[in-house]
Amino acid sequence: MIETLFEPFQYEFFRHGLLAAAMTGAICGLIGVYIVLRNMSYIGHGLSHSVFGGAVVSYVMNWNFYVGAGLWGFLSALLINSISKRKKIGADAVIGIVTTASFAVGVVLISRVRKFTRNFEAALFGNILGVTTDDLIVIAGVLLVSGLVIFVLYKQILFTTFDPEVAKVYGVPVEWVDTAFALVLAATVVVSMQVLGVMLMVAAIVIPAATARMLTNSFHRLVFGAIGIGVFCGVGGMYWSFHANASSGATIVLFASAVFMLALGYDSLRRWWVRPPVSEAAGEPQSHEHSHQHGDILHQHEHPSVLDTEHSHHPAADAADRGAPGAPAVVGARRLHVVIDGMTCSYCARAAERAIGRLDGVTAVRVDLASRSADVDLEGPAATPERIRRAIHLAGFRAVESAGDGR
Repeated sequence: MIETLFEPFQYEFFRHGLLAAAMTGAICGLIGVYIVLRNMSYIGHGLSHSVFGGAVVSYVMNWNFYVGAGLWGFLSALLINSISKRKKIGADAVIGIVTTASFAVGVVLISRVRKFTRNFEAALFGNILGVTTDDLIVIAGVLLVSGLVIFVLYKQILFTTFDPEVAKVYGVPVEWVDTAFALVLAATVVVSMQVLGVMLMVAAIVIPAATARMLTNSFHRLVFGAIGIGVFCGVGGMYWSFHANASSGATIVLFASAVFMLALGYDSLRRWWVRPPVSEAAGEPQSHEHSHQHGDILHQHEHPSVLDTEHSHHPAADAADRGAPGAPAVVGARRLHVVIDGMTCSYCARAAERAIGRLDGVTAVRVDLASRSADVDLEGPAATPERIRRAIHLAGFRAVESAGDGR
């Protein structure tokens, strides 16, 4: 067993490959968390194809591979982000157009110049055993820089990941944050291309994060778990490749897929074996982890949750229908302006709007997240300020001020 473990280390190509696989697994696991949470798996796949075009151009023009391919991938990411924000075309369509066009550029250059033919297979499927010391230095540099960017912009990236619309309200420079993340993603794709190639790269980005997501509901454990799983899959895949005499990139992906299937099986068994408490069986979820801004501090925490079906960390708005007993009758159409304390995100705004809107006599509700307030149009004796305040309270907030315009 010990001999089997240390035997491959007598070969320099294995030592370099193992180190490259471990570092690539770490960086892909880190970036993959945000890719999975943002539902951006397709852009990771697309950028890998886009970078292929940049790699061929760099080779033909005799440019530095990392500079040429990295710049090409970064510009592709910015182009995708810019076009998709115009709303007329979906992001998936834009990704398909930009990345396939870039890939086609590479294929055309290969067919015309025929200088890249011998490296075509390595570009598609990786050549981890050909990793040099310079490649290791570049991969280590990208790992350190990417980790530093994620650390420095942790709050901003977290906020834009969970609620980009509200992040703008709080003054977070969403476009700059997305640009920085696109740069990190492009760098990750470029350094991973040598290890896994264009066709298999997206698996290294998505699988570790998806596997960790099956095992935990905590964001912090998800991040560190994805990094650990990425490193483990890289190292395990390299050993399997050595002893099976098979392609290293493919065995790394297969090893990661096997780990994912084990995690999926474990999660299924855990759900089957662990019986939920009576309250949960009745339909009450346990908790929901969510990012919130309090003053100048952004942090993520868990809320106990009950029956709210759209956003589980606020109590059920259905309870608001019960109203306050003995409320005085008020007739006529009028408007009530309410300042709501504790409303911190778009989900909160929808929960408050839903709670108020379900009351009898409420004809219209307009919630403004920026001012933490709501304008409520009332009609008839059933709708009273007391019932509005009670509905807000039952939805998990507090009405700190209310005033009518006397209509």
